[in-house]
Amino acid sequence: MRKGLLSSPLLWCSLVGVAVFSWALRPIWDMDLWWHIALGNWILNHGFPVTDPLAIGRGDTPWATFQGGYEVVVAVVERWGGLLGVRILHAGAIGVGFGVLARGLFRLNTNGLLAACAIGLTIFLYEDRIRVRPHVFHFLFLSLFLAAQCHTYRMWHRRDAFWILPILFVWSTFHGPGSLWGLLAIGATTVAYPRNRAGWEVLGAAIAVVLLSPGVFDGLVSAFSVHTRPGIQARFVPEHGNLFHYASMGTRGLLVVGSVLLSSVLAGIGIVRHGKTLFQSHRGLLLFAVPLALFSVLFARFSWYAIGPLLIVGATLPLTRSIGGPILVGIAGLLVWDASSYVMPRYANMETHRWATDIQRGHPHHFPIGATHFLKRAGIRGQVYNDVGWGGWILYELPEGTRTLYDSRIAFTEDATDLLLEDEHVMTQRRMGLRSPEASVRRAAEIQFGREREALAERAAALGADILLRKGPVFGT
Repeated sequence: MRKGLLSSPLLWCSLVGVAVFSWALRPIWDMDLWWHIALGNWILNHGFPVTDPLAIGRGDTPWATFQGGYEVVVAVVERWGGLLGVRILHAGAIGVGFGVLARGLFRLNTNGLLAACAIGLTIFLYEDRIRVRPHVFHFLFLSLFLAAQCHTYRMWHRRDAFWILPILFVWSTFHGPGSLWGLLAIGATTVAYPRNRAGWEVLGAAIAVVLLSPGVFDGLVSAFSVHTRPGIQARFVPEHGNLFHYASMGTRGLLVVGSVLLSSVLAGIGIVRHGKTLFQSHRGLLLFAVPLALFSVLFARFSWYAIGPLLIVGATLPLTRSIGGPILVGIAGLLVWDASSYVMPRYANMETHRWATDIQRGHPHHFPIGATHFLKRAGIRGQVYNDVGWGGWILYELPEGTRTLYDSRIAFTEDATDLLLEDEHVMTQRRMGLRSPEASVRRAAEIQFGREREALAERAAALGADILLRKGPVFGT
C-alpha cells in the first residue's frame, strides 16, 4: 500500500466509523428501549430490583436485571439529551465498533480492498441488530477484543488489565450474558499461550470482575432461567432460531445464509493452506474465531458473528484487484439494496426533518402514542392489560408504578404466556373477518369482537388490571 494520508489505515477506519454511524442513526422502532428507560429511572430512585417492578402478577417474583448499568445510563441520557441523545449514543457505539474492526483487519492484512469487503459484508449481516438496545455495546466491546487479538503474536500482559478490567466491568453491567464472550476471548488467548503466567492472572481477575459486578450474577441466573424455558424462544423471539430459518424469509434470508456459509468455507480454506503460520502468529484469534463461526451458523440472531471467520480470511487469503474489485462492487450493491429495503423505510411517512425524527411513525399501531398521551392528560394510571408490543412504551410514558401484562421481556407469567397465544389467535382471526369484502361476515365479526372485548375486560379485572389498552377496534370503539 502506498504511503500517504489517503492510504492511512487510521483515516480509513475513521471514515468507516463515521459512515456506519450515519447508517445506524435512524428513528427508534424497537419495542425494548422503552422499558429499559423505565427500569433505569426505577433503579435511580430505588436501587437494583430484587423482584419484578414492571409486570402484573409478578410483584413478589424474584427477578434481577442483567443490564442494570445500561438502563441507568440510557435513562440519564434520555433525561439530559432526549431521544436524540439516546439515538446518538447507540449509533456512536455501532460506528466505533465497526471502526475498531476495520483497524483490526488492517493489522491482519494491509490489503484495503479485502478490509472493505469484510466490513461491508459485516454491515449487511449486522443490519438486523442495528437497534437502540443494549446489545450494541456488546458488539462494541467484542470488536475491541477481536481487534486486540489481531496483533501478531498477541498474548496478555499485566498492563492489559488496566483496559481489560474496566471494559469487562461496564460490559457485564450493560449486557451480562454478552460479557461471557469477553471472558471467552480472554480465555482463548490465555489457553493459546499457556506458559504465559500473566495471561492466567488477567483471566482470573476478569472472571472476578464479572462475577462481583453489582447485580450481574443474579441477573445472569434470572436471564438464563427465562431464556431456557421450553418453547419461549422459538415462539416469541424467532431470530433465536436456527440460521437456516432465514432461508424461508425471502431474498435477504438466502443472502445471509450464503454469506455466513461462504465466510466459514473461505476461513476453512485459509486454515488448511496457512494453518501452521496462522497458529504461530494469531493463535488466540484462531481459537476465538471457532466458537464465533459456530454460533454464526447455529443461530440466526448471531449471524454477524461471521466476523470471526472473516478475520481469519483476512489473515490467510490474498485478494487481487481483478478478483476483489468485482466482489467489492457486489457487496456495495448488496448494501444499496439493503438500504432501500430495510433502512429507508424507517423514514417513511415523515414529511420533514427525517434525520432528526426520533420515533418511527410509519406504522399506525407501532406505539400507542395517542392513547398514552390521553391517559397522561386525564391523570389515569394503573395496571394495564395491553398488546405485547406496547408494554415498554406504556411503562415509559406513564408514571412510575404502572405495570403491564406484557412488555417484551419474555418475563411474564405462564398464565400471561397462555393468554398472549390465545389473544393473538383470536384477534388475528377477528381482524381477518373485519376486512372481509362480505358485509355479513364483517357484521358478524363486529358482534363477536364486542363480545370478546367484554371477555377481555373480565379477564383483565381477574388479573388485577384496571386499564385495557389494545389495538383497535378493541381500544377506543
